[in-house]
Amino acid sequence: PGIPLLLPGETITEGSIAHLQTILKAGGLITGNSDPSLQTILTVAS
Repeated sequence: PGIPLLLPGETITEGSIAHLQTILKAGGLITGNSDPSLQTILTVAS
């Protein structure tokens, strides 16, 4: 459920991280990440 903010294969940029952090600071909920604080992001190299 919800709207994907990052998609598989998408490059994670500083802007992407800033957007996610803004959502968290505003009290939003981000699901599907291994670290709810966004201090780390689990990625998979191809």
